Amino acid sequence: MSCGTLIVYSTAGIRSEVVITTANGPSLDQLKTAVGGWIERVKVRYEGRVRDAYVNEEGVLQNLPENDVGTAMLYGPWRIHAIVGPIAIWVPTAKAVRSEEHTSEL
Repeated sequence: MSCGTLIVYSTAGIRSEVVITTANGPSLDQLKTAVGGWIERVKVRYEGRVRDAYVNEEGVLQNLPENDVGTAMLYGPWRIHAIVGPIAIWVPTAKAVRSEEHTSEL
């Protein structure tokens, strides 16, 4: 079971959470709803760990506003590009993380 929380930051910096308890984490439909379209996976540093995060793949084409929170998570102080649109970060529960770490040692 890959339980966890999908944390979404809007372009206004508003944080929302969706608790997910499924065998494989968030579904494609849940991710598409969170970012408002097709998804692109990126890696960000969140709460001291590298996490999977998802952004709108066509955000630039759709002229979505910049997301300062997402851009800071992805690039830190080296602002190379801007993240546009919402960003959704997948944070598995501590139990799921320990289970995944144990499995990778096998």
